[in-house]
Amino acid sequence: DAFSAPEIALEQIITPSSVSPHQQVDVEVIVASNHDDTVTLSLLSDGVLLATESLKLRKGANVWRTRVDPPQRDAMVLQAIVAGGSDTLEENNSLKAAVVRSAPAKVMIVGEPRKTESLKDTITAGQFDVDVRQPAEVPGSADELASTRLLVLAQVAASELQTQQLSALNQYVRGGGGLIAIGGEATFGAAAYELTALEKMLPVVATEQPVQQQKSLALVLVVDKSKSMEQENRLG
Repeated sequence: DAFSAPEIALEQIITPSSVSPHQQVDVEVIVASNHDDTVTLSLLSDGVLLATESLKLRKGANVWRTRVDPPQRDAMVLQAIVAGGSDTLEENNSLKAAVVRSAPAKVMIVGEPRKTESLKDTITAGQFDVDVRQPAEVPGSADELASTRLLVLAQVAASELQTQQLSALNQYVRGGGGLIAIGGEATFGAAAYELTALEKMLPVVATEQPVQQQKSLALVLVVDKSKSMEQENRLG
């Protein structure tokens, strides 16, 4: 009887269905056993060994956790294999799971290329797909911006963008797109953003706000030194 005989079986391999480029993959393998034993667990990707470990099993469900760095492919198949120990059936000693590498998120930097080199290097280091464009090269439709996760305006005034571009950018932001504006007086000042469509998209106000004058306060102290409040000088 196979169920009364010693049995070790892989029940489940748990992995994320997709990972970003260069991201390591966390894997959990559930191993069931009807007895205490010691086995060797291995994890492979397309025949390449990624991890292996000796594991002491207890009767019941056991969990093996590992983190691996599989080959940089768009899609891969991870295979868990258990070997050794007292086992009866071989067909349940292997499990597979598919993992897809998602495309890197796209970031568009708008500004002068020579002034944005450092910014581009920093964002690229975070495994993003970075596209640097001049203001005139910003798409004029929200559909063209749809694949961009984040748009960064690097010292770009609203006057450098056409009405159609600003309209597309507004639709992009309202549709969930990310927008960061980087600059100083040349771009955040009233002359660059005041009363523009771009000002309405940002959590800052370029329009000069009236300064509230603080009310003056005077304090007068009156000290009575006449002893008029002493008991014998009181009326009544």
